Amino acid sequence: MSYILPNNVTHPIWKLIGVILDEGDPGVSIAFGEWDDEYALVSRWNNPKDPRGFPANAWFVIPKMLHRSTLASLSINLDLRIDREALKQAIAELCKE
Repeated sequence: MSYILPNNVTHPIWKLIGVILDEGDPGVSIAFGEWDDEYALVSRWNNPKDPRGFPANAWFVIPKMLHRSTLASLSINLDLRIDREALKQAIAELCKE
């Protein structure tokens, strides 16, 4: 059973800017975009038993206090399939002070 690609996961208040990580099935996806008109970092599990993933056909928002540590971990891990341009853009927007 194949999973729903992160680019195809939609929500009425979600606007995808870029998928930072898609580990495939099974695995996790992390993306950057706008949630309710604010920049956000989101994640979901790609579930081999349910192609809708978890949460089903949706994303969960990673709390702001975890943005820097999540992005830092992604930036130093060379083994993951990471879209470096999406990662740079997320860092630029989410780590502003």
